[in-house]
Amino acid sequence: MIRVAQWGTGNVGSLALGAILDDSTLALVALKVGRPENVGRDAADLAKRRSGAGSTGVLATDDSSVVLAARPDCVLYMDHDRDRGPQVIDELCALLSRGVNVVATTMPMLVHPDGAGPEVRARLQEACVAGGSSFLCTGIEPGFTADVLVLQFASLCRDVRSVRVAEAMNVASYRTKWRSGLGNDIRSDGETYRPGHIARGWTGTMRLLADGLGLELDDVREVRHVAAAGREFEVAAGRYGPDDIAALHFEVQGIVAGEPRLVVEHTYRLLDDVGPEWTQPVDPGRRTTRIRIGGTPEVDVTMSLGGEGLDPTDQGVLGTAMRAVHAIPLVVAAAPGLRTNVDLPTRSQMPRQPKNVSA
Repeated sequence: MIRVAQWGTGNVGSLALGAILDDSTLALVALKVGRPENVGRDAADLAKRRSGAGSTGVLATDDSSVVLAARPDCVLYMDHDRDRGPQVIDELCALLSRGVNVVATTMPMLVHPDGAGPEVRARLQEACVAGGSSFLCTGIEPGFTADVLVLQFASLCRDVRSVRVAEAMNVASYRTKWRSGLGNDIRSDGETYRPGHIARGWTGTMRLLADGLGLELDDVREVRHVAAAGREFEVAAGRYGPDDIAALHFEVQGIVAGEPRLVVEHTYRLLDDVGPEWTQPVDPGRRTTRIRIGGTPEVDVTMSLGGEGLDPTDQGVLGTAMRAVHAIPLVVAAAPGLRTNVDLPTRSQMPRQPKNVSA
């Protein structure tokens, strides 16, 4: 039985918490929350579960020392990183240096050890050495589709000239504001959005792709386009006006030998009919990813997530949570240090039958 602490109960964290409770190989020993109103609540009250009911006896805390005192083998770190990047790194290093393995979705640039820069890499590595622990960031949206899955398909090729990963989805059901510009007034978007923010978030993915393909990455750039709604509308995150951005299209480009040979392209919409010229999902109710590899042979794969009761946001959030939960035993068993989705045995990241659920 692996002792696990859940850190964060937002969109992803609450699903991960439920998956931990439903997994007979994992034992929840601590729960860290950020919202004061959740402190003292039983984990069962904060979990989105597939099965089971009743209290767990594990009460939510906002005190990290309580988490350490519970002696977890692994912390599933899913706290937000909005305007608190340095604090996140401090918290990760504190856990790792105390001998606690960590699987994270936060700060997705950390899918590659160099994704957040050499100083952050050095700090995390030193913490792993000090504690004899391992760290893995599985990523988001839902993780692995833009890097590990691409590299698996690239193994079919004799040579690879280019990679393009395109994703399209409606995110109207997402309940929090976006840092990418969705919802901004298009007239002042240039003053609100920080250029380069999207590219920084995908630097780790670009480095992972380049390393896996044996390419030297010169730079990571972004190209971003937005479109206003043209009418008033309301979504889960709030009410918006006709000049507010209802569709976002961006490319993150990995520059190799002066050319954008590695490209991750995303189209996010709050309204399905805005920005019709940009990538469309195969079905409005499905989160769609298309992988195109220019090589010998060429590879063109379209993948979509679905499921009864799951909208496109739910599909990606659940996938993000489960990818991280399934990685827990791999990270606990791994040698100390900074791990990636490429060097771990991903074929073993298979779902386990939840407790109290018949086949």
